[in-house]
Amino acid sequence: MNGPGGTAAAPRGWEELGMATEREVKATVQRAFEAFGKWDEPVLTQVFGDAIWHVPERSPLAGDHRRRDEYDAYRLKIGELSDKTADYQPHDIMASAEHRVAPARVLAERLGCKLDVSVAYVCHVKDGRIPE
Repeated sequence: MNGPGGTAAAPRGWEELGMATEREVKATVQRAFEAFGKWDEPVLTQVFGDAIWHVPERSPLAGDHRRRDEYDAYRLKIGELSDKTADYQPHDIMASAEHRVAPARVLAERLGCKLDVSVAYVCHVKDGRIPE
């Protein structure tokens, strides 16, 4: 981003942007991953509330899940497809002023079939919650 006269603008700090610190943001995302792995619905509700979930591709989980009932159906489908064995293991949590990115490994098992995939979660964090 360029400042006046075409010079590079100085990067703004987290506090200047009115945002939580990078450490607080990473802690929120880490708490969400832990809650997913434990199927901790009270923490998931606290962190996500009415979050919007965008799931790409053509899997049974794909689509935009915009309301609480859609999110609940999404979580139930994950539980059904994984016999509630889905485990989310973040490799790292990176944060910028706008986005948080967490490359992660997802493991699950059902009927003797194992899932082991690498994914990247992209989200926003605001006031200790993940709205999208």
